[in-house]
Amino acid sequence: MSNKLPEPPCAESPSTTAPVVAHKLDLVSLGLPEYKDAYVLVIDNLFTAEDCKKLLAAAETFGEWERAALNGAPGSGNGVINASYRNSSRILYDDPELLSGS
Repeated sequence: MSNKLPEPPCAESPSTTAPVVAHKLDLVSLGLPEYKDAYVLVIDNLFTAEDCKKLLAAAETFGEWERAALNGAPGSGNGVINASYRNSSRILYDDPELLSGS
């Protein structure tokens, strides 16, 4: 395997969509031997550009995001916040209309 990430496949023509392709990364060959036992799957072209625009717009209008906790459901109080390990925030956005593409 190459020591760089593969390029995502492109659409064959402007009127077609790019194929969705999944591949497992060999993290050792990418210079990350400490993750030799990790499983990383990259899925190229899972979302269209239009899908991404809709998801970003929804995320940007969500309001305040919560701190991302470890091992606990959102709002349950069971999660542990450890910014030295996971310093990020998140939203859980349940919207069937957004999911269906309506």
